[in-house]
Amino acid sequence: GGQVPELLPCPWGLTQELGGPCGVLAAMQAFILRELFWGPALGADFDAYARSPSEASTAMPTSDSDSDHSQDLAGLRPTGGISPSQRSRPDVCAVAEGLAARFRAAGAAELLAVAAARMLHNAAASDSFVWVEVESRSSICRRRFPTCRALVSWLVAERVLLRTASPVLSLVCSLVYTRGLSRVRADMDCTTTPLIGLFGHCSQELTNLCVSGRAVANVFDGDVSFTDGDDSLVLRGVHRPPEVGFLSTLEAFRLVQVGSHLKQPRYPLWIVGSATHYTLLFSDDCGLNHVCQPCGAGAAARP
Repeated sequence: GGQVPELLPCPWGLTQELGGPCGVLAAMQAFILRELFWGPALGADFDAYARSPSEASTAMPTSDSDSDHSQDLAGLRPTGGISPSQRSRPDVCAVAEGLAARFRAAGAAELLAVAAARMLHNAAASDSFVWVEVESRSSICRRRFPTCRALVSWLVAERVLLRTASPVLSLVCSLVYTRGLSRVRADMDCTTTPLIGLFGHCSQELTNLCVSGRAVANVFDGDVSFTDGDDSLVLRGVHRPPEVGFLSTLEAFRLVQVGSHLKQPRYPLWIVGSATHYTLLFSDDCGLNHVCQPCGAGAAARP
């Protein structure tokens, strides 16, 4: 499981107590930072999450259900963030202080609830959201919500993510049920691949489900098709830039090539995957994830 520590230098950071769920925690941490940097004011201004669609000014990322849910999340838009005076300070401590201040103003329950709701919004393919509370090895409780606002309100009121015994597993099950079991299988290249692999580690499918809402097995842009006569094979990739990106240390060894959608996400937040661990790379400068790459740069790097 994970917790939000109160007495550490970075109280906004999640801690991993046991091995296994680092991929899910890294994704959750990314969406927490997305709220702290670019989300509306939390805490006392929690009513901002219930604003009418006419009060919103920017669009949410596209998904299967954009027409159904973009207005539902109208109040969950980047209208706040670290103050300009804090951003202008060159030292890293200023960013950490700003994050800590917004975390304390927001409160852990609200912050976790909104971050989880954004993850479920990305995965939703219908007009409902499912939260699955794993109570024990043999008992789960499923609740269905018509809107993200209803889900957030319930998560905050019941302090679900702070009191539940299995918050990470509950989040994973909620993503799967909100996406739909059949759609999760349809996203995957091989339907028998488990989302949780050996030693409880995340598969790439689960990482992509957390980041982009799609349980695809690959990190390249779009789909790649192979055809041999009447036989064909389609490998599914990422079709649009998500809010949170993904980088791989294995790309330096030319074992994988991450596509531009994941390298240039909507916000400067990247989950970094290695052979043994997932962590998070982030910045408060949105210009960093939109740096233009010189034409042929990738080809020039090849022998």
